[in-house]
Amino acid sequence: MGVAIDWAAGGRGAADYGAPRHLLLSGGTMATILFVSRFGGRFLANCAVLIGMVAGFLAAIPTGLVDFGTAIASPPLRLVTPFHFGPPIFDPAAIASMVVVVLVTLVESSGMLTMLGQLVERPVDQRALTRGLRADCLGAVIGGLFNSFPYTSYA
Repeated sequence: MGVAIDWAAGGRGAADYGAPRHLLLSGGTMATILFVSRFGGRFLANCAVLIGMVAGFLAAIPTGLVDFGTAIASPPLRLVTPFHFGPPIFDPAAIASMVVVVLVTLVESSGMLTMLGQLVERPVDQRALTRGLRADCLGAVIGGLFNSFPYTSYA
């Protein structure tokens, strides 16, 4: 929550931290998300966060909070560089927390794979579940290699 509040106020260390334009923009974005979640149809309610982000971005353009300078100066196409932010650091605390995240992901994937097997009337046996979970683990490794989040079968 602390990070979100800092971002809503303009970012920690910003010269105009807590300025009304930051608070109004973040409040308007949140209000848009809540409004769409409550009054949008099923499809729109599922897209409420995306709609709120787009609305907040569009509202930020006239306030001068959006700078397109870097995007314009960048090449239109660039290849992803593996380990762009440096080589992996093997910190035991980070590894322990990520093992918990991967375990949660594997539980979610197990449920999704089992449910899909039932939907298509092809029960998932131990071998198929193992292959699916290995694919999820491979997706996590590939995501890390290319500076991204883990890719999962249910995502």
